[in-house]
Amino acid sequence: MRRLIRLSALPDRATFDGQVIARWEQEIDSESGSSKNAEGYISVDDGQRGWTFSGDPAYNRVALGDLVRVTVNPRSGKLIELTITARPRRPPITPDRL
Repeated sequence: MRRLIRLSALPDRATFDGQVIARWEQEIDSESGSSKNAEGYISVDDGQRGWTFSGDPAYNRVALGDLVRVTVNPRSGKLIELTITARPRRPPITPDRL
């Protein structure tokens, strides 16, 4: 009951800025078991905690290191909106930087 009260006190939306700190794919079995698919995941650090989101739309749009503005449902942790705010450029790899 305490958890329900605590969750109901949370707003239905929260927006924060963060940085994409991880991207990965994980195999998932289909319900029939006849084929395997991969689902994309991303992790965003907001400076206080890491948030993990699944789904190919977010996974396909971002790169590691992108700065993003994220809107989530804090009650469920579900991603509502993701906007790329900056793509920090990495210096090119040269023989002297190997």
